[in-house]
Amino acid sequence: MTTALLRYEAHVLTRNRLAKTLLEYAGRLPVEVRLTPVTWGDSTAWCVTLLGSDRREIPAPGRTRQISALIRNAFPEADWSRAQNYAPATGVLTEHAMPMPPRTAARAPGMPLRPLPRTWLDHNGIARTARACPGQWVFVQAYDSYGAARSAARRIRSAEGRGGAYAPSGSFEASCAPSVSGAALWTRYTGDSDSGGER
Repeated sequence: MTTALLRYEAHVLTRNRLAKTLLEYAGRLPVEVRLTPVTWGDSTAWCVTLLGSDRREIPAPGRTRQISALIRNAFPEADWSRAQNYAPATGVLTEHAMPMPPRTAARAPGMPLRPLPRTWLDHNGIARTARACPGQWVFVQAYDSYGAARSAARRIRSAEGRGGAYAPSGSFEASCAPSVSGAALWTRYTGDSDSGGER
């Protein structure tokens, strides 16, 4: 059984205004803008990702709050407790839905996926995501052992070796938590050079 995603279409004047502003902020018109709500304590922030036609992220430094507010104000009827995708070319906003992975005999319902091979980990992308949402915890990876997760956490905090994407040293915190497969690693960008305590 599938559930139809809610879809909203902006008036042509609103669509043109949004496109003009996005072009001004990003230097080119993205094919998609993703807004993902992140709750931290009692407040909610929105991580904003602009994607180009090559599906690569378009940087818009210092403009994510304005972009988030602009799109949310254009679609007040949307459910902003859920992630949304906006297509500037068509003016259509749809709820972002991730496909569920297929069940296998090795994975019982409710169990987390096994850790991905280390070579698949995009530390630059994780660091970019965390920088876009300062103070918000971002999932890094599940590890086979707590020791491996702690070692990776040290590299993130010190920005050494494979943790170079998290430079400068001390600008990211890292936290390990026990999981079914071993341990899960999370990070957040603080911008402080003297932070980075372990949890």
